[in-house]
Amino acid sequence: MSSFLKMAIENGRIVGNQGKFHSQTRVIYEVDYNGDMVKVSITISDNGYVVGATP
Repeated sequence: MSSFLKMAIENGRIVGNQGKFHSQTRVIYEVDYNGDMVKVSITISDNGYVVGATP
């Protein structure tokens, strides 16, 4: 899973934001994963750690 999130963050296209999560929105990335376009929302903390992700 962590390799997928890294790929989404580095190569994905930002397509929007998802609501509020502790006053921080989750960025929605769209990425090609095994030939399918997949969207995933990811929260990244100020220190660079992934706090949460939702498919």
